[in-house]
Amino acid sequence: MNSTSIFIQQFVNGLSLGSIYALIALGYTMVYGIVKLINFAHGDVMMIGAYAGYFVLTALGTTALGMSLAFVAAMVTCALLIILIERVAYRPLRTAPRLNSLITAIAIELILQNLMRVLPFVGPNPRQYPTMATVNFNWGLVSISNIQVVVIVLSAALMIILNY
Repeated sequence: MNSTSIFIQQFVNGLSLGSIYALIALGYTMVYGIVKLINFAHGDVMMIGAYAGYFVLTALGTTALGMSLAFVAAMVTCALLIILIERVAYRPLRTAPRLNSLITAIAIELILQNLMRVLPFVGPNPRQYPTMATVNFNWGLVSISNIQVVVIVLSAALMIILNY
C-alpha cells in the first residue's frame, strides 16, 4: 500500500469512529443545553443500553429482526433508565446549588458502573459484541466494510434529523 491509500483508508476509519463520537457528543450537548447539568452518567447509561442490545443479539442472533429488536431494546432501556435517574436524583435538586447536582451526577455514574460490575449476568469481564457478517467493499485505494457504511450513514441521518 502506498501512502495515499493508507491516508484514504485511515480517513474512512476515522470518519466511522468520529461519527460515533459525534453522536455521543451531541447527547452530552443536548443534556447540558436543556438541563444545564453535566451528566457524568451519560456514558454509563449508554453502556447499559449496549448490554441490553447485547443480550437481545445473543438470544436472537444478528439477523435483521435481531438487530432491529436490539436497537429498540437499547433505546427503551436507556430512556427508562434516564427517566428514573432524572425523577429520583436530578429533579429534587433543581433548586439546589449547582454543586449538589454535580456531585449527584458523579454519584450516579459510580453507582451505575459498580452495579453493572457486580451483577452476575454482566460482571467485569469483557465480551465480544455480536455483529452482523462483515463484507468489505474494495473501491480502488480504499476498503470499507458494510458496518462502517451503516455507522456513517446512520450517524449522518441522525445528525440531520436532529438538526431539523
